[in-house]
Amino acid sequence: MQPHVTIPNSNGREVNIKRQEPTKGRKLLGDGNFKEEFEHRLQQSKTLAGRLKGAPLKPDEVNQVYYTRYKPSVGYCLPITTFTDNECNKIQSQFYKVALPKMGMNRHMPRAVIYGPRRYGGLEYTDMATEQISQHTHLMIGSMRRNDLVGKTMRAAVDLYQIYLGTEQQFLEQNPADFQYRLNPTKSPITYIWEKLWTMKGKIRISKAWTPTPTRENDCAIIDRIRDRIKELQGTSGNYSKKAVWHFNTCRLMKVTMLSDITKPDRRSIAKWALNGSRQASTEIEYPRQQRPPEASWKHWRDLLHSTFLNKDRTVDHFSLHIPLIRTAKARKPRI
Repeated sequence: MQPHVTIPNSNGREVNIKRQEPTKGRKLLGDGNFKEEFEHRLQQSKTLAGRLKGAPLKPDEVNQVYYTRYKPSVGYCLPITTFTDNECNKIQSQFYKVALPKMGMNRHMPRAVIYGPRRYGGLEYTDMATEQISQHTHLMIGSMRRNDLVGKTMRAAVDLYQIYLGTEQQFLEQNPADFQYRLNPTKSPITYIWEKLWTMKGKIRISKAWTPTPTRENDCAIIDRIRDRIKELQGTSGNYSKKAVWHFNTCRLMKVTMLSDITKPDRRSIAKWALNGSRQASTEIEYPRQQRPPEASWKHWRDLLHSTFLNKDRTVDHFSLHIPLIRTAKARKPRI
């Protein structure tokens, strides 16, 4: 039975509080899911298009409606939404298919003309998908440069994402397709920005962003070598499934990033506890909290560690590395 909540109103009478499901977004209160936001903006565009269709407006007046009514209403949410390109097209097509004929143009006019600059004969109207990534990037860069509360929060989120991915280089400078275990772009604004910029051959370089630091010669980010190994084995009898790296990363999140995190003090072999996950590595880094991964994930973890880092002459009690970590790492150029 659901809990019954009431509060007294201004007259002292008890009023029932309607239960709101946490999975459904409300105005001024989102749930991390933009389904309701998309439906709201789509209906908003349909309503405006319906009113425009019946209005006896001249082309210049339609243009004024675009800049004063349509663009502000659909663009207000874009700095935070992660609509797909298809969703953006569905929203804006409702308006354009009515507005273009009223301006004396074919509704099937090539979009390059609609969105192109006026200096080249275009209308210079806004493509919603382009405007969305533009506003996301502007907000992210501007907030980080100002170093305000939003900027600090974004920096923290980027650092946490770096920990989650476990790569040594700033992930925003790498191809997102190489990280099959990245977060869903419709639910993660950082992934959304990352993927969109990469398709446009763009990158963001964040000054003083956190990245893992090697402590020895030959030390490396484990996940980077694992991803390379999986690529090497593609098309061979030892090929791993696409989910193998995801399973591996769930085990790595038990507080492990660098190879030196799981080696014995001699730095020539991997500690036994690291293979079976009997305990976590000692570190000051705050990793995402999670339950212990299932045994299927630990099997992928052990198989990939054996295949990538260990000698074939290993025993049940000794897991020697191909290349030992025996010297202190030389100082590397700071990553920016």
